[in-house]
Amino acid sequence: MNIKVTAAMIAPFLFGLAMVACEEAVEPLTQQEAKQGLEEAAYSSVSASLEADLVEISTHFTIGSAVNAAAEELKTFLLTQVPCADVMIANSLVTIDFGALEDGCVYNGKTYGGVVTIQIVSTDANMTVVDHEWINLTNGTATVSGTIKVTWDKQNQKRKVQHLLTWERNGEQIIVEGDRTQSLLDSTEGIAGGIKIDGVRTWTTNAGVWTLDINGIEMRPQDPVPQTGSYVLVLPNGKTMQMQFTRVDNATIQCTIQGLKRTFTFQIKALGLIEQV
Repeated sequence: MNIKVTAAMIAPFLFGLAMVACEEAVEPLTQQEAKQGLEEAAYSSVSASLEADLVEISTHFTIGSAVNAAAEELKTFLLTQVPCADVMIANSLVTIDFGALEDGCVYNGKTYGGVVTIQIVSTDANMTVVDHEWINLTNGTATVSGTIKVTWDKQNQKRKVQHLLTWERNGEQIIVEGDRTQSLLDSTEGIAGGIKIDGVRTWTTNAGVWTLDINGIEMRPQDPVPQTGSYVLVLPNGKTMQMQFTRVDNATIQCTIQGLKRTFTFQIKALGLIEQV
């Protein structure tokens, strides 16, 4: 008996063979890649926390007031809260000059150097738009310059933060872009109580482009990594790792990392020390 083999008959077999070959060609996530990815994500979290601190500084005016009046109100607040800084105003533009880091200008318990400008673009009863520019802003660990657009949604108590920044870290310039939604974990505590973040953040280092999807992250200022929520990080080599954060105790957060064929678990201490478990 003769059996006629057609292209339609062998196509599924060839497709399955190709899929197996592709899967075998992709190497599993290594322990070194998992730790490096966690370190990058931790730095991203710390950067996001610093950004949130300085975005929060522009919230101190009455929503719905005219932009120039809002700027005057913001200036008055800054003069009382950051007396060490030079605060200037021109219409709806407020400029904060922290001076050099060595000058020791402190805001909200942290020392800053550099310049921040805050342009109140529009404000009404429901939504406010504020543009920030940072010029050689530093906290002693890193230096950042660039722009941030913040759109406040009063009804939902959330803010949309879009930024294009250049960070200097260990002598390397890192280009960072982001589009995230933030909300306070506890409105009575303000930024000190932490923030919840969803969105995306990408940054370019000497190694290549890193892409981070942010899902229900809860970040407190005192923690080196999120206390809950998840990240999906795409490494410059194309590998993907999922990170799930859970709090173990007040000084320890656990991160479970899942990549192709491999799972790793790390614990991060309050001072940023990372240990594999």
